[in-house]
Amino acid sequence: MTLLAQQPPPTRDAVLVLQAALRTQGAAADAMAVVQAHIAAVRCGDAVLMSADYTEAACIMRGRQQVVPCEYFPLALQRLGSSVLVVHSLTRIAAGERAPGTHIAMQWALCGGRADGTRGTDTFTVVGDRITHQQVDLHTADF
Repeated sequence: MTLLAQQPPPTRDAVLVLQAALRTQGAAADAMAVVQAHIAAVRCGDAVLMSADYTEAACIMRGRQQVVPCEYFPLALQRLGSSVLVVHSLTRIAAGERAPGTHIAMQWALCGGRADGTRGTDTFTVVGDRITHQQVDLHTADF
């Protein structure tokens, strides 16, 4: 799956429809669809919608720094500026020693703006219709 930088970002209403459909599914929601809805929220550029994809107890690990989604996303959007998220792949990964849930790895890059060229892998843990944990591993310097 590749989200091309040339594609227009989804509207807020379109993201709300995706999220509402997942909330209706609850525990039966497909983890890949949850992550794809989160990508749509990121591309929409709405921190509230981005945070809505996470449980209240969720955390995001950026290296060794632990952040809370609702505090992190407004700052992340400011830092991103005009940069656009391009997703190169989404892959289900075996749980192994990981926490319970379905694990999805996302290979990504940022294009344009001040974060241009930043690349990384995010690993999401999804339980039901929400993300419970996200590990961000940068392959380049932070933006």
